[in-house]
Amino acid sequence: MDKTLILRVFLVIVILLGSSWLGYDLYTNKPVIVEEIDEEKTQEETENTIERQTAKDETAERKTFSKYGYEFMYPSDWTLSDSGNNSPGLTSPDYKESGGRDTAKIEQGAQIYVTQNDLPRFDITADSYLSNPVLYVADAHKNGRIVLINGDKVVQYEQPSTGYDYTDTVFFRKNGTKVTVHIIYPKGDNPYEAEYKTLLDTVKVD
Repeated sequence: MDKTLILRVFLVIVILLGSSWLGYDLYTNKPVIVEEIDEEKTQEETENTIERQTAKDETAERKTFSKYGYEFMYPSDWTLSDSGNNSPGLTSPDYKESGGRDTAKIEQGAQIYVTQNDLPRFDITADSYLSNPVLYVADAHKNGRIVLINGDKVVQYEQPSTGYDYTDTVFFRKNGTKVTVHIIYPKGDNPYEAEYKTLLDTVKVD
């Protein structure tokens, strides 16, 4: 066989083998494209999702009381009592008290009840309430302060009693009446402070 022909065949084989090897190398060692993840954005989206789900779950576990010109939401495991006297009450599932009517002592749990009363004047507001000695009795009411609930000014204060303590939150109507949400609990310890605040955020007064 002609040596020139043999050489040409050899070169073709070398070129084919080289091309095959190069293609294989490029395929097996192709760069891996990694998509950058915005960790901060991902974390924020996750937190927002959790917050929305938590709020949805909490709402699903609550009932709505709407009567007497006001409305609020309360935990479904609390007992509601409404005798029609314009003062509904709520009792926590773990509530225990001892003593008689005049010597009652709350051992654990809490009770929440709502009252509404006329104000002496139509122009009484949260700002003027605390300076009115008839409405805010400094010797009995402690830590009187103005707080914002859903953008509205309300008055909040504590008051000690013999067998328990309680916190009052006063909402004001434009018609010269007030709606007060009370919570009573064992002396020195309010085990349902967070629950009370959550309920206050749902209060609506006409």
